[in-house]
Amino acid sequence: TFPPLLLVLLQCATALVSLKTASVVKGSDVATVKSFLATPTNWPKIVPSSVGVEGTTTKLRKNDKVTELFGTPVAQLAIEWTCVESSPKVLSTQCVDGVPYIASDCRMFFELEQSNDDVEVNLRVSYEPLNVLGYLAAPILSLENAIALKLLLPNAIKQQQQSSSSKS
Repeated sequence: TFPPLLLVLLQCATALVSLKTASVVKGSDVATVKSFLATPTNWPKIVPSSVGVEGTTTKLRKNDKVTELFGTPVAQLAIEWTCVESSPKVLSTQCVDGVPYIASDCRMFFELEQSNDDVEVNLRVSYEPLNVLGYLAAPILSLENAIALKLLLPNAIKQQQQSSSSKS
């Protein structure tokens, strides 16, 4: 028989990790928030671990591919995302290969909803952990998603709106 810890680790290796984060962008509309999220060059502005993007840099459309770079300029990890859905209120991307040695079938699904003068943003991130490191990454990824959606996204949208209004 297997030792109990080994059984737990083996069971972990088959379970999908799914993380949910919700936020509200005050004083905005769905089109503005969707446009921001669908433009890959904006990702490093709101994702602390993202240092750049390559490939499609305009608004993502279905089947567009973009490579997101994580880490530092010296040691980078590249993840290729494919846009699987881009509709007025939804943006969904997938990276089948995932993060080498950590996770596969990584997905990001944004759903936007207008609520009076605000936009409700719901993000669901999921992936298949390849080992225990994939599970250990979940709390860190969850924290990063919260920082991105609850702090950095509303601030970036506000700055973008202020910049647009000052040019008018």
